[in-house]
Amino acid sequence: MASSPKSKYLDDLKKSASVAAGSVVGENSSEGSEEKLLDAEEENAEDSAEEDLYIIDEEELGKIEKTMTDEERKASKERALSLKADGNASFKAGQYLDAMESYTEALKICSLSYSAERSVLYSNRGATWARMEKKKLAIKDCTKAIELNPSYLKPLLKRASLYRETKNLDDALKDYQHVLELDPSIGEARHACMTLPDEIKERNAKLQAEMIDKLKELGNLVLRPFGMSTDNFKLTKDGEGGGYKIQFQK
Repeated sequence: MASSPKSKYLDDLKKSASVAAGSVVGENSSEGSEEKLLDAEEENAEDSAEEDLYIIDEEELGKIEKTMTDEERKASKERALSLKADGNASFKAGQYLDAMESYTEALKICSLSYSAERSVLYSNRGATWARMEKKKLAIKDCTKAIELNPSYLKPLLKRASLYRETKNLDDALKDYQHVLELDPSIGEARHACMTLPDEIKERNAKLQAEMIDKLKELGNLVLRPFGMSTDNFKLTKDGEGGGYKIQFQK
Protein backbone atom coordinates (compact mmCIF):
# COMPACT_ATOMS: atom_id res chain seq x y z
CA MET A 1 0.00 0.00 0.00
CA ALA A 2 1.45 3.40 -1.02
CA SER A 3 2.30 5.77 1.80
CA SER A 4 0.39 9.06 2.05
CA PRO A 5 2.14 12.38 1.32
CA LYS A 6 1.91 13.20 4.98
CA SER A 7 3.57 9.98 6.13
CA LYS A 8 6.29 10.40 3.51
CA TYR A 9 6.83 13.94 4.73
CA LEU A 10 7.12 12.83 8.35
CA ASP A 11 9.47 9.98 7.37
CA ASP A 12 11.67 12.49 5.55
CA LEU A 13 11.58 14.74 8.60
CA LYS A 14 12.70 11.89 10.88
CA LYS A 15 15.45 10.87 8.47
CA SER A 16 16.76 14.40 8.13
CA ALA A 17 16.92 14.67 11.91
CA SER A 18 19.30 11.71 12.11
CA VAL A 19 21.52 12.56 9.16
CA ALA A 20 23.93 15.48 9.22
CA ALA A 21 23.15 18.03 6.55
CA GLY A 22 25.74 18.78 3.98
CA SER A 23 25.77 16.36 1.05
CA VAL A 24 27.30 18.16 -1.91
CA VAL A 25 25.32 18.43 -5.11
CA GLY A 26 27.46 18.13 -7.44
CA GLU A 27 26.75 38.65 -18.91
CA ASN A 28 25.24 40.62 -20.19
CA SER A 29 25.57 40.18 -23.99
CA SER A 30 27.23 43.08 -25.80
CA GLU A 31 26.76 44.53 -29.26
CA GLY A 32 25.04 41.44 -30.62
CA SER A 33 28.16 39.27 -30.36
CA GLU A 34 27.20 35.67 -31.21
CA GLU A 35 29.82 34.27 -28.88
CA LYS A 36 28.56 36.28 -25.93
CA LEU A 37 24.98 35.46 -26.77
CA LEU A 38 25.86 31.77 -26.70
CA ASP A 39 27.67 32.25 -23.39
CA ALA A 40 24.58 33.98 -21.98
CA GLU A 41 22.31 31.18 -23.21
CA GLU A 42 24.59 28.57 -21.66
CA GLU A 43 24.64 30.49 -18.38
CA ASN A 44 20.84 30.75 -18.35
CA ALA A 45 20.53 27.03 -19.07
CA GLU A 46 22.98 26.27 -16.26
CA ASP A 47 21.08 28.52 -13.85
CA SER A 48 17.81 26.84 -14.81
CA ALA A 49 19.28 23.37 -14.23
CA GLU A 50 20.67 24.38 -10.85
CA GLU A 51 17.40 26.02 -9.86
CA ASP A 52 15.56 22.78 -10.65
CA LEU A 53 17.77 20.97 -8.14
CA TYR A 54 16.75 23.34 -5.36
CA ILE A 55 13.12 24.05 -6.25
CA ILE A 56 10.61 24.29 -3.42
CA ASP A 57 7.14 22.89 -4.15
CA GLU A 58 5.17 25.16 -1.86
CA GLU A 59 1.83 24.00 -3.26
CA GLU A 60 2.54 20.42 -2.18
CA LEU A 61 3.96 21.62 1.13
CA GLY A 62 0.74 23.55 1.74
CA LYS A 63 -1.38 20.47 1.10
CA ILE A 64 0.68 18.44 3.55
CA GLU A 65 0.59 21.17 6.16
CA LYS A 66 -3.22 21.11 6.22
CA THR A 67 -3.11 17.51 7.49
CA MET A 68 -0.50 18.17 10.20
CA THR A 69 -1.07 18.62 13.91
CA ASP A 70 0.32 21.61 15.82
CA GLU A 71 2.98 19.35 17.31
CA GLU A 72 4.07 18.19 13.87
CA ARG A 73 4.28 21.78 12.63
CA LYS A 74 6.43 22.74 15.61
CA ALA A 75 8.67 19.72 14.98
CA SER A 76 9.13 20.79 11.35
CA LYS A 77 10.03 24.30 12.50
CA GLU A 78 12.58 23.08 15.05
CA ARG A 79 14.23 20.80 12.49
CA ALA A 80 14.26 23.63 9.94
CA LEU A 81 15.97 25.92 12.47
CA SER A 82 18.56 23.22 13.13
CA LEU A 83 19.21 22.92 9.39
CA LYS A 84 19.48 26.69 9.15
CA ALA A 85 22.17 26.65 11.83
CA ASP A 86 24.02 23.97 9.84
CA GLY A 87 23.70 26.13 6.74
CA ASN A 88 25.02 29.19 8.54
CA ALA A 89 28.05 27.24 9.74
CA SER A 90 28.75 25.95 6.24
CA PHE A 91 28.34 29.44 4.78
CA LYS A 92 30.84 30.93 7.24
CA ALA A 93 33.28 28.13 6.35
CA GLY A 94 32.93 28.92 2.65
CA GLN A 95 31.20 25.59 1.96
CA TYR A 96 28.45 27.10 -0.15
CA LEU A 97 27.06 23.93 -1.70
CA ASP A 98 26.66 22.45 1.78
CA ALA A 99 24.95 25.65 2.92
CA MET A 100 22.65 25.52 -0.10
CA GLU A 101 21.66 21.94 0.71
CA SER A 102 20.87 22.80 4.33
CA TYR A 103 18.79 25.89 3.54
CA THR A 104 16.90 24.04 0.81
CA GLU A 105 16.15 21.06 3.04
CA ALA A 106 14.93 23.46 5.72
CA LEU A 107 12.60 25.18 3.25
CA LYS A 108 11.22 21.81 2.19
CA ILE A 109 10.10 20.92 5.71
CA CYS A 110 9.36 24.27 7.39
CA SER A 111 5.61 24.90 7.43
CA LEU A 112 4.34 27.75 5.27
CA SER A 113 2.67 29.27 8.33
CA TYR A 114 6.12 30.19 9.68
CA SER A 115 6.58 32.99 7.14
CA ALA A 116 9.22 34.88 9.17
CA GLU A 117 11.43 31.80 9.45
CA ARG A 118 10.98 30.99 5.76
CA SER A 119 11.87 34.58 4.86
CA VAL A 120 15.20 34.20 6.67
CA LEU A 121 15.86 30.89 4.93
CA TYR A 122 15.23 32.39 1.50
CA SER A 123 17.38 35.39 2.38
CA ASN A 124 20.25 33.17 3.50
CA ARG A 125 19.95 31.00 0.42
CA GLY A 126 19.93 34.13 -1.74
CA ALA A 127 23.18 35.25 -0.11
CA THR A 128 24.61 31.80 -0.85
CA TRP A 129 23.63 32.04 -4.54
CA ALA A 130 25.35 35.42 -4.63
CA ARG A 131 28.58 33.97 -3.24
CA MET A 132 28.37 31.33 -5.97
CA GLU A 133 28.04 34.11 -8.59
CA LYS A 134 24.50 32.99 -9.46
CA LYS A 135 23.07 36.50 -9.34
CA LYS A 136 19.74 35.85 -11.09
CA LEU A 137 18.96 33.03 -8.68
CA ALA A 138 20.12 35.18 -5.77
CA ILE A 139 17.71 37.93 -6.82
CA LYS A 140 14.87 35.39 -7.02
CA ASP A 141 15.44 34.14 -3.48
CA CYS A 142 15.86 37.67 -2.10
CA THR A 143 12.59 38.62 -3.78
CA LYS A 144 10.86 35.65 -2.15
CA ALA A 145 12.26 36.65 1.23
CA ILE A 146 10.96 40.21 0.76
CA GLU A 147 7.52 38.97 -0.29
CA LEU A 148 7.30 37.04 2.98
CA ASN A 149 8.62 39.96 5.05
CA PRO A 150 8.56 43.34 3.22
CA SER A 151 10.40 45.13 6.04
CA TYR A 152 13.33 42.67 6.13
CA LEU A 153 16.37 44.84 5.42
CA LYS A 154 18.95 42.12 4.75
CA PRO A 155 17.45 40.75 1.51
CA LEU A 156 16.43 44.27 0.44
CA LEU A 157 20.02 45.46 0.65
CA LYS A 158 21.33 42.30 -0.99
CA ARG A 159 18.85 42.56 -3.87
CA ALA A 160 19.62 46.26 -4.34
CA SER A 161 23.32 45.46 -4.57
CA LEU A 162 22.69 42.61 -7.02
CA TYR A 163 20.47 44.82 -9.18
CA ARG A 164 23.27 47.37 -9.32
CA GLU A 165 25.86 44.72 -10.22
CA THR A 166 23.64 43.43 -13.03
CA LYS A 167 23.02 46.99 -14.35
CA ASN A 168 19.35 47.07 -13.30
CA LEU A 169 19.92 50.56 -11.96
CA ASP A 170 16.28 51.67 -11.76
CA ASP A 171 15.32 48.63 -9.68
CA ALA A 172 18.39 49.11 -7.50
CA LEU A 173 17.39 52.72 -6.78
CA LYS A 174 13.85 51.65 -5.84
CA ASP A 175 15.20 49.09 -3.37
CA TYR A 176 17.65 51.53 -1.81
CA GLN A 177 14.87 54.12 -1.46
CA HIS A 178 12.73 51.48 0.26
CA VAL A 179 15.62 50.71 2.60
CA LEU A 180 15.87 54.39 3.59
CA GLU A 181 12.14 54.49 4.27
CA LEU A 182 12.64 51.63 6.73
CA ASP A 183 15.93 52.85 8.19
CA PRO A 184 17.37 56.25 7.18
CA SER A 185 20.64 55.47 8.96
CA ILE A 186 21.86 52.89 6.40
CA GLY A 187 24.92 54.52 4.85
CA GLU A 188 25.08 52.24 1.82
CA ALA A 189 21.51 53.16 0.86
CA ARG A 190 22.06 56.91 1.41
CA HIS A 191 25.16 56.89 -0.80
CA ALA A 192 23.42 54.84 -3.50
CA CYS A 193 20.44 57.19 -3.57
CA MET A 194 22.83 60.09 -4.17
CA THR A 195 24.90 58.44 -6.90
CA LEU A 196 22.46 56.21 -8.77
CA PRO A 197 20.37 59.03 -10.34
CA ASP A 198 23.49 60.32 -12.14
CA GLU A 199 24.40 56.79 -13.22
CA ILE A 200 20.89 56.33 -14.60
CA LYS A 201 21.10 59.63 -16.52
CA GLU A 202 24.48 58.65 -17.95
CA ARG A 203 23.17 55.24 -19.00
CA ASN A 204 20.08 56.78 -20.60
CA ALA A 205 22.19 59.32 -22.52
CA LYS A 206 24.42 56.52 -23.80
CA LEU A 207 21.43 54.42 -24.86
CA GLN A 208 19.91 57.44 -26.60
CA ALA A 209 23.14 58.11 -28.50
CA GLU A 210 23.34 54.45 -29.56
CA MET A 211 19.71 54.55 -30.72
CA ILE A 212 20.34 57.68 -32.81
CA ASP A 213 23.42 56.09 -34.40
CA LYS A 214 21.37 53.03 -35.35
CA LEU A 215 18.61 55.23 -36.78
CA LYS A 216 21.20 57.08 -38.85
CA GLU A 217 22.50 53.79 -40.23
CA LEU A 218 18.97 52.78 -41.18
CA GLY A 219 18.29 56.22 -42.66
CA ASN A 220 21.41 56.06 -44.81
CA LEU A 221 20.27 52.72 -46.23
CA VAL A 222 16.94 54.27 -47.23
CA LEU A 223 18.36 57.55 -48.57
CA ARG A 224 21.36 56.17 -50.47
CA PRO A 225 19.35 55.32 -53.66
CA PHE A 226 18.34 59.00 -53.81
CA GLY A 227 21.92 60.25 -53.52
CA MET A 228 21.32 61.54 -50.02
CA SER A 229 22.35 60.68 -46.50
CA THR A 230 21.40 61.63 -42.99
CA ASP A 231 24.05 64.36 -43.23
CA ASN A 232 21.44 66.24 -45.29
CA PHE A 233 19.24 66.43 -42.21
CA LYS A 234 19.77 68.16 -38.89
CA LEU A 235 18.39 66.63 -35.69
CA THR A 236 17.59 69.23 -33.04
CA LYS A 237 15.92 68.96 -29.66
CA ASP A 238 12.34 70.16 -29.66
CA GLY A 239 12.00 72.33 -26.55
CA GLU A 240 12.13 70.65 -23.13
CA GLY A 241 9.69 67.85 -23.87
CA GLY A 242 12.46 65.37 -24.69
CA GLY A 243 11.46 65.08 -28.34
CA TYR A 244 13.43 65.88 -31.50
CA LYS A 245 12.67 67.48 -34.86
CA ILE A 246 14.38 66.91 -38.20
CA GLN A 247 15.27 69.77 -40.56
CA PHE A 248 16.43 69.35 -44.15
CA GLN A 249 19.64 71.19 -45.02
CA LYS A 250 21.38 71.42 -48.37
